Amino acid sequence: MLKNLSLFLFSTLLSVYLTEVIIALTLDPLTRVNEKARSYRRQQPGFDRRTILEVLEDERKTGKEVYPFIPLIHLYREKEMDALFQEKTLPLGSIPFSNLILCNENGYFAQVTHDRYGFNNPDSIHDSKIDIIAIGDSFLHGQCVTNGENPIEILRRKFTNIFNLSVSGANPIHELALLKEYGLYTGAKRILWFYFEGNDYKVDDRLSKTILSHYLNNNFSQRLISKSEHIRRLQLNRTKELIAENRELNFHAKPWEFNPLDILKLRNLEEAFKNIFGNKKKKELSPLFIETFEELKRISKEMGLDLTIIYLPDYSRYANDSSLFNHDKHLRRGEILAFFKKLNINVFDFHLILEKKSDPLSYFPYRRFGHYNSAGYELLATAVMKNVLAEPNQ
Repeated sequence: MLKNLSLFLFSTLLSVYLTEVIIALTLDPLTRVNEKARSYRRQQPGFDRRTILEVLEDERKTGKEVYPFIPLIHLYREKEMDALFQEKTLPLGSIPFSNLILCNENGYFAQVTHDRYGFNNPDSIHDSKIDIIAIGDSFLHGQCVTNGENPIEILRRKFTNIFNLSVSGANPIHELALLKEYGLYTGAKRILWFYFEGNDYKVDDRLSKTILSHYLNNNFSQRLISKSEHIRRLQLNRTKELIAENRELNFHAKPWEFNPLDILKLRNLEEAFKNIFGNKKKKELSPLFIETFEELKRISKEMGLDLTIIYLPDYSRYANDSSLFNHDKHLRRGEILAFFKKLNINVFDFHLILEKKSDPLSYFPYRRFGHYNSAGYELLATAVMKNVLAEPNQ
């Protein structure tokens, strides 16, 4: 009997670890899905395989003054950010009056032109009344599509006076800071706040906790709107320094590497169960996340602003075709939506549009992990026009 028990335990353990190895070799945990997607795209016919530095060099040969977009957390070291913040000159956007090279997910390197404050807008919008403020991260900044194809530019076909305050790499507390530094000065009464489920619930990095959290204070401001010329010099000088160091300037996730310790600890199997059944041991929402949206709600109510959160779903939601996949538990969707409802904030859930499509993955570059492609952004903008910005009688 002891022999049979030992055989049973050995067979069970062997089956578990075989499953773990299969998952590790075939599925796409978040630690390597980005790298695999980039590798796949680079193999496609006509895909521009140059590095950002090579693109930069080629563009400059034509006489064009262009710079790579570098996220704030990569642009400055921690001590430099601390010093700039003490001086109240820590930039929150990108380089004012600049042409920037963004990412390449669709076969070409996207480029954008920034306005006087360092955001992706035609500068002429500041010569007239602003009606709508749009705030988000890379999805709204322009990653990774050509001019005219990002959702805000599509919305401008009908709603011309939209101030796009989005910047790649921003999280909600960063976006709240942008609203306070720039958006509230416009007098606009409508805010479109784009929440990306892939990472917007993560606000516990050092920059957010030690610096940006000051924006939870009602009266705090760096007065950045009046310091554009100084910010342009700061960011141009720092960007040129990084270019001179001949860095690759590629800030994607590190390539995935096989880790035997992860296999021994059944990490991939654990991750698979979490994605399917949800994580019962999940942490509570970060206090900083909660306080950020409570402050956003307070500002909106106090100033009489029409606030709508547009919920943007991640690629992983459609890449998993398991019948056991739980959409509400994945990336804490149900929890986040319930939190917004508790705050009495209007929400438009773009997932409800995408899930009805026969092929949701077709709205992502080469059907792989990444931002939306031009068709995805067109679908998003059309849905926002119809469900958020349409007049009641339309």
